[in-house]
Amino acid sequence: MIVGVELARILDSLYADRQSPLEIIETGCVRALNPDSPEGDGWSTFYIAGWASNHPDCRFTSYELNPRHIETASKLLRDTSLHPFVHFVEGDSVAMLGTAGHVDFAYLDTSDDLEHGLAEFQICEAKDARMIVMDDRETKCLLALKYAKESGRWEIEEQSRLTVFRRIPLEV
Repeated sequence: MIVGVELARILDSLYADRQSPLEIIETGCVRALNPDSPEGDGWSTFYIAGWASNHPDCRFTSYELNPRHIETASKLLRDTSLHPFVHFVEGDSVAMLGTAGHVDFAYLDTSDDLEHGLAEFQICEAKDARMIVMDDRETKCLLALKYAKESGRWEIEEQSRLTVFRRIPLEV
C-alpha cells in the first residue's frame, strides 16, 4: 500500500500544478487479484484508477501486452467500480506509446529488459512527460536511470522500490 500512497501524493502534486487535465499512462497492468500472490505486481493500475476516480477530468491509459493481464485487471476494477477510470490498450508498450499523445505522468512497469525500460522512458520524455516513475529500481530501471543522470534534464529521487524522475523546467 505504500506504493499507492506515494502515487497519490505524486499525482496530487502534478494535479495542483496542472494547466489542463492530466494525461496519465502506465505500462504493465495488475496481473493478479491478490496483491500478495507471486504475480501480485502491477497494482499501480488499481491505485492510479482509485486516484483518477476522484479526478474525473484526468485520463488514465494502461498499456499491456498480455490480454490475460488485461482481463484480470478489468475484473478487479469492475469488482471495485473503478473500471470506468482506465482505458486499456493491448500491445507492446514501446510500439503503442509511439502512437500516444502528450503524457504528463508515466508509471513504467513492464518488461525487466533494460533496453525496453530505456525505450519506454525515452518515448515518455519525447511526449513531454513532467514526471516518470519506474518500478523495480534495481532491475528494469538501470539504463533509464543512467540515461537520465547523463542528460541533466531530470531530478531523480530513488526510493526503496521506485525511482521518481521529475523533469527540470527549462530556464527562460
